[in-house]
Amino acid sequence: MLDLVALPVWVGTLVSQYRFDPQQAGGLATLFLVGAALASVFFASGFTKGNARCAAACGFGIAALAFALSSQSTAFPVLAGLHFVGGMATGMALSFAHGTIGHAANPHRVFAYAGLVIGIFGILFLGTTPGIVDKFGGPALFVVFAAVMLVATGELRFQVS
Repeated sequence: MLDLVALPVWVGTLVSQYRFDPQQAGGLATLFLVGAALASVFFASGFTKGNARCAAACGFGIAALAFALSSQSTAFPVLAGLHFVGGMATGMALSFAHGTIGHAANPHRVFAYAGLVIGIFGILFLGTTPGIVDKFGGPALFVVFAAVMLVATGELRFQVS
């Protein structure tokens, strides 16, 4: 759910650091969101097939790779493809993560905790990431995104074993 918190910093960084116009910057974020939505439509219906935790970890891992690669490019077409792939991977991961939460013994409580964690993460993200981007440049945003996805991957991998 990184996109919920990161969108203003994300688009702002693409405009200020990468010198994209607002339509291009918004288009990249939209490609990520479209990828996430399409993946959710596709993967949510197949939640009961396979190992959900493993699928979520793989999705977050692929998203981490897409963001890490994004930190190495300034070309719009490359970033567009990586944003779409990152969105698809994130959408897959979230579909399986949310499905797992929904099958918990007390899903309302787990979703409430997840919402609380997203709120705390949002405060930390918005309090630190703009400074990191100012100090290290635009690619640092994608490094932060990749790190967040790696943390999610590691947490899920730990739970799988």
